[in-house]
Amino acid sequence: HVGLTPQAIGILGGFRAQGRTAVKARQLIDDALSLQDAGAFAVVVECVPEPVGKAITDALEIPTIGIGAGSGTSGQVLVYHDMLGMMQHPHHAQFVPKF
Repeated sequence: HVGLTPQAIGILGGFRAQGRTAVKARQLIDDALSLQDAGAFAVVVECVPEPVGKAITDALEIPTIGIGAGSGTSGQVLVYHDMLGMMQHPHHAQFVPKF
């Protein structure tokens, strides 16, 4: 799991997109490669700019599952709590279409 990791919200400064600078994006790619090298069969990529999600996917030989990471990942997840507006945090899941 790279990008926004919910268990680290306090450390990351809240619900904010990760990898918004070239240095941070490179770190996410390196982290994903480390997970692959450690034997992961897939990597979840959460809340990163679309080009970063695609760059991570392109760098890996294993699939990526995006959550708010753009259409360049191998697959995508939409958490139903986000889709139905059940989360009331004002900055949570801004990438979710309004249904």
